[in-house]
Amino acid sequence: MKSIISKSMMLTMAVIIVNFGFKIYLSYHISKEDIGLFYTSIDMVAVVSLFFTGYKDSMIKVFAENNFLAIKNYIFRQYLIMSLLFLPILYLMFENYQDVNILYPVTLFLLFFTVSQVSNYYSYLNVAHRNYNSMLYEKSIKAISLILSFVILIKFYSLITSLILAYIVQLTMHILYIKITSPHIYFIDVKNNDKQVYKKFLKNFKISTVTSFFGSITIYLSAIILFYLYADSDILAQYQVVVKSIFFALVAVFVHPITAYTFPELSKLIAQKSYSEVKQLDIKIQKYLGLFFIFTFILTLFTKRGIGLMFPSDYAQSYKMLNILLPILPFIAYTSFAINIIKGFDHFDLALYVRILGSVVFFGSTYLFYLFDFDATSIVYSLDLSFFAMFLHAYYYKQRLLK
Repeated sequence: MKSIISKSMMLTMAVIIVNFGFKIYLSYHISKEDIGLFYTSIDMVAVVSLFFTGYKDSMIKVFAENNFLAIKNYIFRQYLIMSLLFLPILYLMFENYQDVNILYPVTLFLLFFTVSQVSNYYSYLNVAHRNYNSMLYEKSIKAISLILSFVILIKFYSLITSLILAYIVQLTMHILYIKITSPHIYFIDVKNNDKQVYKKFLKNFKISTVTSFFGSITIYLSAIILFYLYADSDILAQYQVVVKSIFFALVAVFVHPITAYTFPELSKLIAQKSYSEVKQLDIKIQKYLGLFFIFTFILTLFTKRGIGLMFPSDYAQSYKMLNILLPILPFIAYTSFAINIIKGFDHFDLALYVRILGSVVFFGSTYLFYLFDFDATSIVYSLDLSFFAMFLHAYYYKQRLLK
């Protein structure tokens, strides 16, 4: 496990450097308004895609308990029906700025509710089967595919159009990669039809979907709120291009490996009632995150100069928002780990309560900041309060379950 996480961190770091370089390139060649709106449009579709994310955790749990049953076509019918239901919502979200040549509802639908959903499905099967070697290189394949296809496409299309098409190519190559590296994974895998296990799977799927939705909704809606509530395109671009890029990069390096690689193992240990091993892993994670907390504070000393060197001068002030978010990263990481333990005990409902609390704190604080005439940058304070509230709640439940 330690070796897998270490390799994942190194590969993720390499991918981040490549992706970050790509973002810097875009910041010099695409206007702040266009690039800010482009990544906000990605967030809008991602919000809708959150309704399908619970599939992964429920799959992992069924595999861990050796009760894998028929994964029927109903999930794909749900994808289709829900996509059609959300299509008019997406249209209304983009109606206000369709004069900007970024993304249109039909393109969004084709990208995120066909290729994207199939791509996600294969990723979920890969995690459930614990195909760690294949999982290690998924991000690398996606990063390379995105940039290479973009380099080719800009010879024929505009920058924005090339960016849209490059994302479609990226997802397609990701699907092909998993098909090649994990040939034993089938699109639909039928083993048995135990009704009790099937009901449990559906229950976990629904709860985990709602949990994932509330767990991710704040970070995606933060940009959308900036766009609709404050209408500040300058802050929006700073937040999307610099703040979120660096923030998500650090999440990918220090948080994602903990989330992706510990849940399958924790589920197995808890199913075997090996609670002492879970506690040992908990102590190791706490030590690791203690060092990470020190690292984030040191990093805040260099953000102003670093951003000034890498990005155009009109992005310079984004370091202030970034410095507010950085110290909360270790708490986000531990929240994910604690929630993995909670779900390992089959308490998907408690994990949901943690995420709901975070959303309530986020929306409540955002409203108060807006009510008292704080500027658009106050959105990062709302995020900090939300993440810390989730940390406290998850830690409480974890302690109660591991007594």
